Amino acid sequence: MNSTTSSDKRLNLLAGLYQQAEALYASTPVSAGQVQQLAAALLALSQTHPALLLSQLSLTPQQQSILAVLAVKQTALLCLLQRNLKLPDSWCLLILHALLVQPLALAGDSAELSASQQRYPALLSLKQQPELCQQLNLNAIFKLTDYKAKNRPFWQSSSTAQIVSFCWQVARLMVPGSGRYPGLEQISAALLPQADQTELLLWQAISQDSLWLTGRFLQDEEQQLLMLLNPVPHQGLLRLVCFNKQQKEFGQVVELADDGLSLLQPRTFTDWFYCSFWQESEVQLAAPDKLPNLNWLQQLSTAQTVSQQSRMLQQQPQLAALVKQQASALSRHQLELESEKHAIALIGQQNLPAVLQQSWLTQHCLLQAHPWHHQLLQFRLVLQQALLQLDQELNFFGLNSFSANTLAWCCVWPLWQQNDARFYPLVSPQGRSYLELYLKQQLWKQAQYQQLLNKVLVHLHCPVDWLIAAKHYRALPQHAQTSPQALLLAAAMELAISLFAVSDDEPARLEQSLRFLQQSSQRQLKPASHYQQLLVAATQPSTELSPLCNLISALGNETRQNHPVSQQISA
Repeated sequence: MNSTTSSDKRLNLLAGLYQQAEALYASTPVSAGQVQQLAAALLALSQTHPALLLSQLSLTPQQQSILAVLAVKQTALLCLLQRNLKLPDSWCLLILHALLVQPLALAGDSAELSASQQRYPALLSLKQQPELCQQLNLNAIFKLTDYKAKNRPFWQSSSTAQIVSFCWQVARLMVPGSGRYPGLEQISAALLPQADQTELLLWQAISQDSLWLTGRFLQDEEQQLLMLLNPVPHQGLLRLVCFNKQQKEFGQVVELADDGLSLLQPRTFTDWFYCSFWQESEVQLAAPDKLPNLNWLQQLSTAQTVSQQSRMLQQQPQLAALVKQQASALSRHQLELESEKHAIALIGQQNLPAVLQQSWLTQHCLLQAHPWHHQLLQFRLVLQQALLQLDQELNFFGLNSFSANTLAWCCVWPLWQQNDARFYPLVSPQGRSYLELYLKQQLWKQAQYQQLLNKVLVHLHCPVDWLIAAKHYRALPQHAQTSPQALLLAAAMELAISLFAVSDDEPARLEQSLRFLQQSSQRQLKPASHYQQLLVAATQPSTELSPLCNLISALGNETRQNHPVSQQISA
């Protein structure tokens, strides 16, 4: 395969984007239209030719300016994050706008900039390009990108700002001023010791598979060079193309295990020939698995035999893994289960519908890529326990762990469908809790939340009493149709929110909810503080926001132990 000669007819896709980036950073002034056009083109490349884009993590064109190279490498990192974190296109497009504008601060003489300005150029870009940042809605994002420079915790920055900062920090280390170009495995070893929880999760997303090695050269035991195209899905193999260094020709495509292969350093190139392989025979990356619809859940739940249910469950590996995980927790030794039949037997056919619903909701919420996913999972667990504790105290509604879990999932599922949280920190630098505000607005004020709550209750065939409760829990006793279930739901929600409150500015509302529930049930309830302490003991929520928990140091240690990313990305 000779050097690309078809450039007169159609310039290499990647080379064209590099030229477009060069034009952007050479412009004075830069227009919002230029940024939007380049961002749209880069996002399109990540979808139509993902392997071609990812190869730029390992291959760097020497003839391009450093700003153009940084723009493409940041986009390649975002491509990996989007794939493994399931980030929606609209969010990625906004992040791309920030990634492209941020290096404008370095377009002049970067030697005059301080080390902090070079490390966090977003604020300088905001100062130098106020109109451009305003037109692209980047002000709120850029103001929170330097949270680490100010020694602020990660929860005082928005998830969007953290992704922008992360992509820049990694990309700038991939392009050294001199010497050999480091690989991601070397950069991760340098950055991981100082990584916060969000950065650990981003590193984990990058190292989830071998896609970050796309375009990397390897050497076998016979000193033959091979270039990695992409991993073979679900087979533990690598798809590589043989490369003749003397003749500069790609040869046969082979699939090999990584045994006996040595990883070489990332390379620079001067001929687009190195990238022409993906353009002429593009390697499409495997699409992620999709969830079945809710009708499939109903069909599996009504199957008559365990064998039928087991066969249907085997067709959905994601749900099967979650069901096995829940069943393993119920077993005496909590061992990992291999058989779907064994999992169903441990759970019980009568409880299987509830477990399937919870597994489906778990996976569906994960696919929403909500920036507060971890905190909302904690809130769901606390709400489930609040429902159980209050119901056991009243001994009236007969909730068990399965039904309380399903009801809690229905109550929190709508929270994942709102996207505004991407632009707010969990807590502002002034100490205001946006998470607390978000929960209160959604559960008590937003009409869309209540519509989604009723929708999921209907879809999951929840008892009609809880449907009525979901419609009237906000009205409390003033409404003629307010049911005891509505009062329980309202009290449990207020109790769960109180554990995530930075300041207890509305204690009367929680006490009032418990008092209404006590009057309706005609049973004596204890003070709110009693149930709060029981909830903390039962759930141990690892939220860094709650003054009742104060587990931030434990959270950091737990996260590092559970995500040995440095080992994964160096493997």
